[in-house]
Amino acid sequence: MEFYDVGANCSFCKQKDFLPVTCEYCKEIFCSNHKFPEEHFCSKFKKQTGKKENQINLKKCTKCDENSIIQCKICKFSFCSTHHLPEVHECKTKKVTLKKMIIKNENEFKNTFQDSFGELNLFPKDRIYLKILFPLNLKQQPSYWYFRKDRKIGKVIDILVSKEKLKLFKNYNLYRFYNGIYLNSSDTLNDLMEKNVLKNGDYLILEEGKKNENLNEMIGIEYMKLLIFSKDFAIDLLKK
Repeated sequence: MEFYDVGANCSFCKQKDFLPVTCEYCKEIFCSNHKFPEEHFCSKFKKQTGKKENQINLKKCTKCDENSIIQCKICKFSFCSTHHLPEVHECKTKKVTLKKMIIKNENEFKNTFQDSFGELNLFPKDRIYLKILFPLNLKQQPSYWYFRKDRKIGKVIDILVSKEKLKLFKNYNLYRFYNGIYLNSSDTLNDLMEKNVLKNGDYLILEEGKKNENLNEMIGIEYMKLLIFSKDFAIDLLKK
């Protein structure tokens, strides 16, 4: 179960969309910018409704004379496939809008890597840094943490539950974010690193679940949607 497989490429602009829509007329898959028949010039729509092609408004790219097919999510102007990226069309509102998006986004991390929560008096060489996502129903911001490399997963869970003041006696488990793999409570962080199951800086999900069972795929998708507009997550994706 790899969450990178979530979503699909738009049949019109070829961009990846995590919540694609299937046109009820032509049955093709489209992104949010081209989900309506008029937006992808649906031939089946014209045949079934009798709508003429000249009734569809053709917009021009703000930077050139090509037909625009993609709306910039930052400045809201429409661009062709060549000029749709903010850095290409020199998006004037990019920095201001991104700052506003970050302030408004409740899913941003509540601390920074430099301000990671963790155990006191622990030398950097003995630490492993992790990005922790908390149970969905708590609507709690994710945060940066560090732990002793020889800590068992069970102890890591105890620390998180205690420090974040979560309800006790819940069946909390830790899972890898990208594939939902269950982390055994008796394994140490160092053991998992040596097995290449875990690496420094990984995202982990703290969630209720059954012992020895991987995270439900639909719950994993909800966590992906939760982070999709996070600045930290976007930077991590660019590094891959």
